[in-house]
Amino acid sequence: GSGVRRVERLIRQLLDFTRARLSNGLPVHPAPVNLGQLAERVVADRRTAHPGRDLRLVTTGDLKGTWDGERLFQLMDSLVGNALHHGPVSSSVVLQLQGRWDGVTVQVHDPDCRVPPEYQGTLFEPFKHRAVCAADDGLGLSLFIVRQIALAHGGRISVESGAADGTRFIVWLPREDAPSTSGP
Repeated sequence: GSGVRRVERLIRQLLDFTRARLSNGLPVHPAPVNLGQLAERVVADRRTAHPGRDLRLVTTGDLKGTWDGERLFQLMDSLVGNALHHGPVSSSVVLQLQGRWDGVTVQVHDPDCRVPPEYQGTLFEPFKHRAVCAADDGLGLSLFIVRQIALAHGGRISVESGAADGTRFIVWLPREDAPSTSGP
């Protein structure tokens, strides 16, 4: 049931947190992947879990590259899950992917989440902000892990939050030169 899944997710988050802390970042295993197809899977899964919610996927440009697909699925799923959890049933959540020659931008727009300016600098720190724009069962780890996944790909994440149009999480993933991790 959903209780078991929640516990599994908590355990996975704690493991990821520990791994990121111990080895200075999360290990990634890049392989050829189509981010557009991954995003479609994220949206399909979440639509099943939230029937009746307006969840949109907007994709442009070339979304193929060499990344860790499992990790980027996790990244997009966390951001979309947070936005769905946070907003009222009437709000639209948009997952947008834009491919450019040098990389891909992944944006999740959550119209009903407000990040107070004083939180924006520490939003991605672990155990800090349990209630702010996150739905990760009270640990305050999901945004930390999302940021670790972006960093492990040589990318970055930023947040734009204004009273008028909610909050936008923006992840930049470079196409090449992700630090390759050798290992099992």
